[in-house]
Amino acid sequence: MPLESRLLVRTLTSQESPGQYSCNSCSKVIKSANGYTNVLNHLKRFHPIYEADAQAALRTPSLLSLRLVDQATTDMFRWCEGVVMDCLPLSFCERDLVRRNAKLPRVCVKTLKLYLDGMVEVVTLRIIEILPRRYGIVLDGWTSGGAPLHRHICCFQQPQFGWHSRPSFE
Repeated sequence: MPLESRLLVRTLTSQESPGQYSCNSCSKVIKSANGYTNVLNHLKRFHPIYEADAQAALRTPSLLSLRLVDQATTDMFRWCEGVVMDCLPLSFCERDLVRRNAKLPRVCVKTLKLYLDGMVEVVTLRIIEILPRRYGIVLDGWTSGGAPLHRHICCFQQPQFGWHSRPSFE
């Protein structure tokens, strides 16, 4: 059953002042003097799954735990995910055939590289945070079907548990 307009607007936006709403996802201020038409049009245009987001928010005990991700961020994540998980060259996103058939908006190599570099920085900081100051590295390599494969494993000792190992993200 679809949610009422009033409930959608109260869940996904914050009222700044009478007739002005701020989108919780992208922080855009929307003017809507009479009713919720402008706010709902904004949600439909920039946040296509807004109804599912609102229903998820209403199911959670606290609305503060809901994190909405705007469409541009989701699209960029999908480009990065596709290129990395399928081991594709960065230039893949600029091929004519890909651009004609992709449902995602166009992106250039420079932008994709910028976002991937940012992710590498975040993941590196997270690894530094997780691993102890002293650790060992095990390098493992083999070939499968003519393709060289490798794995990096970090090993560390905790006094109460002994030795542990964590595969790297590479």
